[in-house]
Amino acid sequence: MMRACVLWIFYLFVCLSTSSMVCADMQEIEWKDVSSGIRGTDLHSLAVDPGNPDTVYASSYKTVYKTKDGGQTWTEVLSFRGTENGINTIAIDPLNSQVIYAGAAKGLYRSNDQGLYRERIFKGVGELENAIFAVTVNPTKSENIYIGTIAGIFFTEDAGNNWGKGQNLPSEIIVVSISTDAYNPQILYAASDRGIYKS
Repeated sequence: MMRACVLWIFYLFVCLSTSSMVCADMQEIEWKDVSSGIRGTDLHSLAVDPGNPDTVYASSYKTVYKTKDGGQTWTEVLSFRGTENGINTIAIDPLNSQVIYAGAAKGLYRSNDQGLYRERIFKGVGELENAIFAVTVNPTKSENIYIGTIAGIFFTEDAGNNWGKGQNLPSEIIVVSISTDAYNPQILYAASDRGIYKS
């Protein structure tokens, strides 16, 4: 009995000590504003280059900004100012950081040169399919892209030349986020206004 009590007290001490160290580390995190050069502060989407953490993209509804020095300076790489279009989300190809995607109110746009030039690779039928809220690129095959819209999920296996629509989802479902299983990219999770769905 005494041995069990001693072991329990030791276990509790280790847990509390570990928690204290974690809290201390969290308290030592210092946040600083690195948005100098960005016009406006209504930002809602970020994407970090997986191969170079100093390269980051930040998006407002009308503009995508890019920094190559960890936030010291920012430049505009995509703008929909003066148009009826707007940006809902951005993503980077995990296998080729030159390629970035912008899910917009009027389709999916891709840039193969980090934002210098863009092309629309998805335009749905009607406003519901056009509005892109989520973009996910297969981490093992860049040609395989999934997008979430107000009209469900669409996917391509050939880099946007042909698109199919996800099946077995409720009609008129609004998909706002899509994530892939890190160990099995064929498994996807989708968050929507009707709940969470798994492929």
